[in-house]
Amino acid sequence: MIGKDHVRLLDVGVTTLGDNSKKTPWIATNHPDVTSYNCCTGDPSRRCGDSFQLIADEEIDFVAACWITTEAKDHAPSIEDAKRQCAT
Repeated sequence: MIGKDHVRLLDVGVTTLGDNSKKTPWIATNHPDVTSYNCCTGDPSRRCGDSFQLIADEEIDFVAACWITTEAKDHAPSIEDAKRQCAT
């Protein structure tokens, strides 16, 4: 949680970890490869439940992967600019 708000998918922020004084950017994302738990629309398998957001979840994963690689570079853009660039 951030204050009274809950962290949502693709929220970004900066934190300090432990005694380290260096600020560390973060992004909220799915569990790695969440799409392996999703099903295609119309899949009759009982294991699917209501997990049919395969494309939407994959898009989130791609934005997060892009953001992570962008923020890892020297002279990375701001966390919000990186997120906008990656969402495009």
